Amino acid sequence: MVTKKTLPEVRDINKEIKRLTGIIEELDENKKALAIGPIRDLAFMRVTMEKLKDNVNREDIIVEMDQGGYSIEVINRSLKQYNDMIPKYNSTKQLLINLFPKEVVNLMDDGFETYVNSRD
Repeated sequence: MVTKKTLPEVRDINKEIKRLTGIIEELDENKKALAIGPIRDLAFMRVTMEKLKDNVNREDIIVEMDQGGYSIEVINRSLKQYNDMIPKYNSTKQLLINLFPKEVVNLMDDGFETYVNSRD
C-alpha cells in the first residue's frame, strides 16, 4: 500500500534508478540485464541511507531511551542501521563497477625497456 508519506521515498528511489541506468548505457545487453538488480538495490540503499543520516543529524548520535522508571543513553538506531548498510552498499556498488571493462593504460615506450631487453 502506497501512502502519501512513502511517495517521496519512492520518487527518490526511481530518480536514483534512472540516474544509475544512464551510467550503464555503454554496457552490452547481457551486462545491462545483470545490472538491473544491483541498480535497484543501490538506489534503495542510497535513499535509505540519506534518510537515516537525516535522522541522526536531527536527533544526535546518542539518544535517551526510557526504561520504565529510569532512562539510559544509547547509540541512535538510525546510526547503527546506517553503519550496517555502508558495507552492503559498497559491495553492491563494486559489483556494478566490475561489469565495466577494465581500461588498459598504454605507456609510451621511451626506449629504455627495449634497450634493457635487447642486452643479453
